[in-house]
Amino acid sequence: MKPDYSQTPGRSLSTVLGVANHYLSIGFPASGRMDVVELLRRVITEGSSEQSLDGGRHIRLHDPASGARVNVVLDQASMVRSAKPSYAPQDPQRIRARITGLHPAPGNHDADLVQLAPVDADFPLAVELEDGSRAAAALPFGEEATFEIVGFAHSLECYADEADYRASGMPLGTKAVLPAGLMPLPGDEAGKPAPLRAEALVSGVVAEVHEVRNETGGGTFLHLVVDTAVMSLDVVVASGEIEGPAPRPGHIVTGSLWFVARLAEAVPVGAVAAAAAGDAVLLDAPAAPRAGRPRLFRTWG
Repeated sequence: MKPDYSQTPGRSLSTVLGVANHYLSIGFPASGRMDVVELLRRVITEGSSEQSLDGGRHIRLHDPASGARVNVVLDQASMVRSAKPSYAPQDPQRIRARITGLHPAPGNHDADLVQLAPVDADFPLAVELEDGSRAAAALPFGEEATFEIVGFAHSLECYADEADYRASGMPLGTKAVLPAGLMPLPGDEAGKPAPLRAEALVSGVVAEVHEVRNETGGGTFLHLVVDTAVMSLDVVVASGEIEGPAPRPGHIVTGSLWFVARLAEAVPVGAVAAAAAGDAVLLDAPAAPRAGRPRLFRTWG
């Protein structure tokens, strides 16, 4: 289930925008705001660090045994500009997709959304990149690339079989992806539109279930491989946070996922990001459905 608190630390650690607290989903027991602040301090003091071109630093705390990661970006004044959990399983699922656009996140370019068009799919998918803006700057926009994408569960429900799933009244098919994060939400009282999100409603069949221990964080979590529409996804969720029976291969799961991705291959020499600061860049409209393939959804935002 989605925690009822924000990941955003106090002002002394700057502001982290647009990401729910998913540290619990990868075994870091950050169950409140101050726990998150202490985790970020630990990342800064213990993590591996790389200098960025703008004078800041990219820092990562990585648990090698589990693949759980926390990524922090510091600005030139050593203030936290961005913090993001991620996960690198030993045998990740890979998705081939065309990179079709970029949706900048105001005030936090490390949370920019990259829009993908998975091969053989008729829906778009929005992801955040594990390494934020420096990874987005190197993407071969307009071309196909292979990504490792992990879905962090905001919520997840499990059903023993299709009959139970249908009886629940779920409108999605047993293997479906609804790109809900790209559908605009109502704005605030001032009329400012709500930001787009790297989220989707997903249903699929469980192919694998692994209980994983994060030795660095001390917690356990579940790693599921879920077969959904035209692709398989790695999904992580905190232990005990799935509604319904404990997931097993063949069960059906459905829920809201937030996506973090990394490029799984070398970037072609000379690739340039087609991004203008502060403006969404969409390279083309969604492709027409392939002959013989039913459309999962008619429209999206």
